[in-house]
Amino acid sequence: MMTVETLKLIGGALCLDFANSADYENGRVTQEYLHTYDDFLVWSQRVGVLSEEQVQHLRTVAQPERAAQVLEETLGLRDVIYRIFSAAVAGRTASRNDLEALNAAFTESVRWLRIVAADEGYAYLCGGSDDDLNRPLWSIVQTAAALLTSPELPLVRQCAADDCSYLFVDTSRNRSRRWCDMDDCGNRAKAKRHYRRTKQA
Repeated sequence: MMTVETLKLIGGALCLDFANSADYENGRVTQEYLHTYDDFLVWSQRVGVLSEEQVQHLRTVAQPERAAQVLEETLGLRDVIYRIFSAAVAGRTASRNDLEALNAAFTESVRWLRIVAADEGYAYLCGGSDDDLNRPLWSIVQTAAALLTSPELPLVRQCAADDCSYLFVDTSRNRSRRWCDMDDCGNRAKAKRHYRRTKQA
């Protein structure tokens, strides 16, 4: 059974890996992997949003009641991101409420962006308070906004497996990738087709 430590990171974009931190069916969560705020911190370190030092600091300052509130907000935003990109895959425009929720989170996240000198020109630096429990969300929201407004949006796909809801960016050469992971969902689909052909024969 997958855990937050073993979740596949196959989305091709941070926001899609975030959306894939739960299993969905008909838009509803059927399997949750982020059960606690600490789970979110563990996931954030895995994907490179937070350093080990930042994770340890947030664990120190996180009061249980506030951490629970932030987790609830985090999961709500994840549902919003999942619905928005699922709509894009289906050729639909996201709902007004979902876009408003993402815009509110995006506006909050860019408050902390700064432009700083880098080795080759300039770069964005995410500032803000080290004590802000929402800190891991800032990068996630910014990548969601970047992907939604990029030429890569039409390349976002949803796994074709009946029992998988994962989203991913299709970077295959001929843009024909159907499975989130060929070694998992792809092989299971092949096995099912082989079984049906054998049974019919």
